[in-house]
Amino acid sequence: MKKKMLLCSLMLIGLSFFGCSEKSDPPLPSAKQINAFVFKAGALNPELTSSVNGKIDENAKTVQVVVPEGIDLSALTPTISISPTATGIEPASGVPQNFNVPVKYTVTAADGTTAVYTVTVIATDTPVLTSFKMDDIPAVIVGKTIYCPVRIDEIDRTTRTLSIEGGSIEKLTIDGTEATDLNGTFTFQAFDVARTYPIVLTNRLGETTEYTLVLTGLPVVLIQIEGGVEAIPDDPKAPCGFTLIDPQGRTKRLETDTEGNVHYANKAGIERRGAYSQRFDKKSYSIEMQDDAGEEVDASFFGLRFDGDWILDAMWVDHARMRNRLCTDIWNTMNRPYHFDQEPEAVNGTRGYFVEVIINDEYRGLYCMTEKIDRKQLKVKKDVETGGVVFKGDEFTQTTLFNYAESPIDNNSDTWCGFEAEHPAEPGNMRWETIEELVKFVSSTDNPDDVLFAEQLNDHLDMGNVIDYLIFVNATCSHDNFGKNIFWSIYNTKKDKRFFCTPWDMDGSFGRNSDSGLLENHTFMGFGLPGQPAYNETELYKRLYRVNPDDFKTKLKTRWNELKTTQLAPATVAAQINAYKELFLKSGAYEREMNRWSGDSEFRCTPIEDEAQYMIDWYGRHYNALDSYINGL
Repeated sequence: MKKKMLLCSLMLIGLSFFGCSEKSDPPLPSAKQINAFVFKAGALNPELTSSVNGKIDENAKTVQVVVPEGIDLSALTPTISISPTATGIEPASGVPQNFNVPVKYTVTAADGTTAVYTVTVIATDTPVLTSFKMDDIPAVIVGKTIYCPVRIDEIDRTTRTLSIEGGSIEKLTIDGTEATDLNGTFTFQAFDVARTYPIVLTNRLGETTEYTLVLTGLPVVLIQIEGGVEAIPDDPKAPCGFTLIDPQGRTKRLETDTEGNVHYANKAGIERRGAYSQRFDKKSYSIEMQDDAGEEVDASFFGLRFDGDWILDAMWVDHARMRNRLCTDIWNTMNRPYHFDQEPEAVNGTRGYFVEVIINDEYRGLYCMTEKIDRKQLKVKKDVETGGVVFKGDEFTQTTLFNYAESPIDNNSDTWCGFEAEHPAEPGNMRWETIEELVKFVSSTDNPDDVLFAEQLNDHLDMGNVIDYLIFVNATCSHDNFGKNIFWSIYNTKKDKRFFCTPWDMDGSFGRNSDSGLLENHTFMGFGLPGQPAYNETELYKRLYRVNPDDFKTKLKTRWNELKTTQLAPATVAAQINAYKELFLKSGAYEREMNRWSGDSEFRCTPIEDEAQYMIDWYGRHYNALDSYINGL
């Protein structure tokens, strides 16, 4: 007995010794920013009658300071504030420098990494703005245009607090009214986002510089890229600067942040998005937030997920600039992936918010900034060998429509018969066999046994999701979303081989087709009905209709009759359309979009009041036809 006790004691000691190691030290902070660069008037800079703040561009790592003409630049003394965790800056704050030439300042982070800023000082009597804030929300100054976002819920308030910085400014007027205090309150005669306001700066000699103030109730995105819009490639991403001003302060750099920020500036990579859509004048973009080394970094915008990859959707073919967002919002309320109980953060679609986009000095219009559909959004298991899979239908093919498998799979290729591998996307391990099995199971050509199809259906597909998708695509008339513009995913192939689907890219919906033409056809899509032509038939739904496994038709009717009084009720849908219409009008963004893209293109905007009413009226008619179709099955 004593020997056993001694042995147990030794085992416990061994486990304690070998199994419990000291926790490694947390990584040192990497923050290394210049937060403020000021030439203070007084003893440090006796020639200055008032202090001058530098304009910091975090993307470009530059600081620009404008001082009055005649100031001796050879011995100006800056006062510099850096990140609280940074260990120092060289040259040091409070040390005079010769600013007749640009001066480089190096900030060192606690982890030893550095950031180099170039400080340029300009001596001029020409009045110039370097910073403009309203209610402590920074504006984006592009050339002589100031894009100033304000909170949409305060859009009518006329009295505002200004904070203005620049050089050689003796007087400033907005719309003819002088601002008595450049860092105080200003009252607009009327605060109107539908118009612009002239801002005139006057120096001590009476010389003037004029700017144009643009007010918006939406967040503003500024992209700065060498070469401008035309330099943005299809692939790979090109380096750029990315700035987002969200007046509601919903941006977080770290998941541990307790409060959001109004201003975000970071390096990024950008590329054009889409295939067919790249021929459009107004293009969509993929954006990746990056660190100084070009590696992806995560951030959260608008309270959405922490991620580095984001989409700027141009919504070019949509006359209302809301259809894709509206459809996805509806879908997100209708359907959750079957693994939601295990993964409560899983979202079976994108979420996003409307913004106004400027590239360099060019206003590009109204965009929707959204998350991506990917493994992270769907929360499928990450393990590339036994975890989840995600495939995207890129084209209409016999394979993506589940009619039959057109060719053998190749796990070294990231595409197969119109599908694209989203996860895993590793040469040699694309795991095409999983989606190939689904295609061959559904296909009557590859699997003619209807009894087997009925018996094993629920092993291959989440039928609740499949039924929701059929109803959703028909309700919104997203006719481009069978085969193409659909993701197929499995949560965890180690435990389950059921696929679920996710829609994307629904600009062709709510009464317009993918070429923006009017669509009055209320035919049921997917399998059609006796005596009615089918649109975009797919073997999956055709076979479900023909075989009626597990009483499919009754379940389809039951689910429709649940949704038609809730998420898909005409009053509910009309309220969502009108909410976006009011946002566009109240923010002023839609009028700017129409002015920017008012050419002869078939994709030009329609007045939003007219297009929103068309969508509502169309849906009312379509809803009645759909109700008759489904309940007549």
